Amino acid sequence: GRRIRAPAQPDGGGMRSGEPTASVMGDTPRMQPAYSPAPVVVVGFGNQIFGLDPASGRRLWAYEGGPKGKENPVRLIVHGARIYAVSNGLLHILVYPTGALVSTSKVPTPHGTFALLDGRLYAAGHGAVSCFDLEGRLLWQEPFSGHGEGVVALGVPGYGVQGDVT
Repeated sequence: GRRIRAPAQPDGGGMRSGEPTASVMGDTPRMQPAYSPAPVVVVGFGNQIFGLDPASGRRLWAYEGGPKGKENPVRLIVHGARIYAVSNGLLHILVYPTGALVSTSKVPTPHGTFALLDGRLYAAGHGAVSCFDLEGRLLWQEPFSGHGEGVVALGVPGYGVQGDVT
């Protein structure tokens, strides 16, 4: 069959020039994945976010989201080409895998629990919930006034996120 080849990756990772990425036999293609950039492991703590090389652990980039300290935990979601992080009252949106800042938005509610459900971001805690679109715009907030405070769990059919306390 006819072979389709991928170009060499400049940093030497992934597929090499001359390695097949797809094989066509008759009218039925048998696809094999082409190379993709090596994934980056995203780590967050103390209002800081780091990108690490998963093979070596080498720090590739760092982002500081505010004052450092153990009292400023980071909640992370990596989705597509975005890193969503809440820490110290802010929602930070970074580019995955580079860590470049896209935007920062204020989170009006405490945020021990952070979830991506049905294409929306939810930051929740102390009996309150804020909802954002994937661009970081606040869509709504619900303080549940008069219902007390507590750890917040979130869910939609088929998926749930248990409440988180720091």
